[in-house]
Amino acid sequence: TDVQMYLFETFGGWCNAVKRLFYQMKDKVRNKLSKRQHEDEASWSTRSWLSLQAQRMSVALQLAAAEEIATELRLAAASEDAAVA
Repeated sequence: TDVQMYLFETFGGWCNAVKRLFYQMKDKVRNKLSKRQHEDEASWSTRSWLSLQAQRMSVALQLAAAEEIATELRLAAASEDAAVA
């Protein structure tokens, strides 16, 4: 098993290794959406495989960042409550 680490910026930047990986996958599927992807997942802004996957990755990264922030805020609030009590 080959484990690799990739860098994603919170607001959309991808490291060169990620770009290469996504372009390889794009070429493998000829940048075409499957019938299911086209009917169930694609919007007017995601009419190619690469644009759909980039959008999906962006959403996943934003949700993960929001969850991290929410967790930290809950920990900070709990810590403040404990200090007051």
